[in-house]
Amino acid sequence: MPAQILKRLQGGISEFDNSHRTVRNAPACLAPVSSPRSPYDLQGSLSIPLRRTFFKRRRPGMPSKERISYFYDGDVGNVYFGPNHPMKPHRLCMTHHLVLSYGLYKKMEIYRPHKAYPVELAQFHSTDYVEFLHRISPNTQNLFADELARYNLGEDCPVFENLFEFCQIYAGGTIDAARRLNHQLCDIAINWAGGLHHAKKSSASGFCYINDLVLGILELLKYHARVLYIDIDVHHGDGVEEAFYFTDRQHVYLTCQFNS
Repeated sequence: MPAQILKRLQGGISEFDNSHRTVRNAPACLAPVSSPRSPYDLQGSLSIPLRRTFFKRRRPGMPSKERISYFYDGDVGNVYFGPNHPMKPHRLCMTHHLVLSYGLYKKMEIYRPHKAYPVELAQFHSTDYVEFLHRISPNTQNLFADELARYNLGEDCPVFENLFEFCQIYAGGTIDAARRLNHQLCDIAINWAGGLHHAKKSSASGFCYINDLVLGILELLKYHARVLYIDIDVHHGDGVEEAFYFTDRQHVYLTCQFNS
């Protein structure tokens, strides 16, 4: 890694945490963030969970220079799953910093996603589950032992501060990405914070609370007869599979697993 980039990364994430607020608070599907003069005009703490959402739309006669929409919100990296938990959203903030440091942002339009509304999350998830995620907090979880067991919240999927906002941000990014593709506003859409493919309709699973991939596919199916879903995570995307297992909508599900 180039010494100057390593020095920037070692400079401390706290330096970057506040500057993301300079991004325009515009609707994600409308106006992009203005082009910065340097990578440091866009410093922010992007959190990337273990998976990511990458959508691509193929058009006949697509021009050689593809239009790329890139979604991030620095607040998604501020959550903490707890000590010894393998899901550490802040660790992939550095990936976003590398995107900036290498100048990749110059080849993309950068958007802050909207925070998905409960009614949007309920397009797939049960209303009672969405409401519980909205209501629960570390200070009140001891009062809801039965509900925690019912919705599979616990060791793998702990309750932490700003849990619901975390879900709203990463789900909103995937929904916005799908909408831009539907309206032919881009050819490729990337939401590094998304890809939580284990979440079920009425329960959390495998570090995943809201299944943004299902929400993104449902959005794409409003305009397209088929969606090709490719999952290259080391774990099977069971939440997405279950969501479409019995549907009569035409779609293709493909999982690629690479084992050592």
